[in-house]
Amino acid sequence: MDKDNPEHMQWVCAKAQERADKYGIEGVDYKLTMGVTKNIIPAVASTNAIVSAACVNETIKILTGCGPMVNSYMQYLG
Repeated sequence: MDKDNPEHMQWVCAKAQERADKYGIEGVDYKLTMGVTKNIIPAVASTNAIVSAACVNETIKILTGCGPMVNSYMQYLG
């Protein structure tokens, strides 16, 4: 399956809609199918959460002096 091929994604969307109809799931559309297939939705949400947490962590360290501040770069392994 090529995630960038519109024909492939339309087929996946059609199958997802069939399954949604079978089990009474609402809201399945092409945009949602693209987001789930390409992991767009989880990636954006989790990346924003990690960046926000790092910013808050650094702000707390600056305001309270409770730890060394990042002075070059940060690496996240998770």
